[in-house]
Amino acid sequence: MKEENVLIIKQWLDIESKISQHSVILRQLRKEKKQLNGALLDIMKANDIDCFDCNSGQITYIKNNVKRGLNQKVLYELLGDYFTSQNANSNEAEKLCKYIQDNRGVEIKETVKLKKNKV
Repeated sequence: MKEENVLIIKQWLDIESKISQHSVILRQLRKEKKQLNGALLDIMKANDIDCFDCNSGQITYIKNNVKRGLNQKVLYELLGDYFTSQNANSNEAEKLCKYIQDNRGVEIKETVKLKKNKV
């Protein structure tokens, strides 16, 4: 291999290693933040507090309605319920679900990944 290719591979492996190390730290910090979020939410709800002012900004309580994920199981259930409530053939729900699943767009994503050796 060319020396340039070897250098690129070494740099890539070095960066991959650093990312892996930082990911462990980041995962731990996110876990701690999630626990603190729960405690903070409880405090803000219990005391009817919408906002905390801090030196670095504001911590605000926000409540959002988020739609549930739309997977194949949910799609079958909802379409089945719809066609049943319309006194229509429940096979139509299955046909419609199959059509949607078969005709969904597919994205191709290309990447390079390190498969680590087992130690």
